[in-house]
Amino acid sequence: MVYVFWGYVFLVLAFAIDLPWATAQAPAYFDLFPDFLGYGAIAVGFVQLDKMSGKKSYSHVFVWTVAALSFVWWILNALGKYTVVTPFSILAGLIYVTLQLLVAWMIVRKIADLEEASGRDFASRQLILAWVIEAVGVTSAAVLRWVIPQLSSILNFVGILAGLFYLLMLWKAKDLIHIYYDGPRLYDE
Repeated sequence: MVYVFWGYVFLVLAFAIDLPWATAQAPAYFDLFPDFLGYGAIAVGFVQLDKMSGKKSYSHVFVWTVAALSFVWWILNALGKYTVVTPFSILAGLIYVTLQLLVAWMIVRKIADLEEASGRDFASRQLILAWVIEAVGVTSAAVLRWVIPQLSSILNFVGILAGLFYLLMLWKAKDLIHIYYDGPRLYDE
């Protein structure tokens, strides 16, 4: 679960440096916390969570695929490709947001699987609430960015706050899972 948490931290953190060849018309930037590293960590964490829950899935393969796509996107952004507003860049941005939200939903499902397997509460309901708010905020902001930028900024802020709440609940779930699976046994079941 530690890999999943820190991988998601990489998805949330966005510190970028503008590159020398960037212009106002074609921005180019270098992300210091690249998303593909976060997706890779999440994929490794998914394998561990599957072992803990006793369920066999291939969700880690999907996340590795998203990591590869994220790597390509990272390179293209560094080169200044597709950062200009075009129909293709809008569509690519929406697909990227959708993939990130899908991976966040898969994390929630993995935690719910652990809850089912252990009979314990690992805060999946709070994660669902945070995910829904984040999905509505970030998705509507991504769509409205091209229509009403001011409203988009507000919705994006709501999405960011929900993302931070999601991250906080993920921290709580990580700790609860660690205590249950890795902590000393206080009684026999």
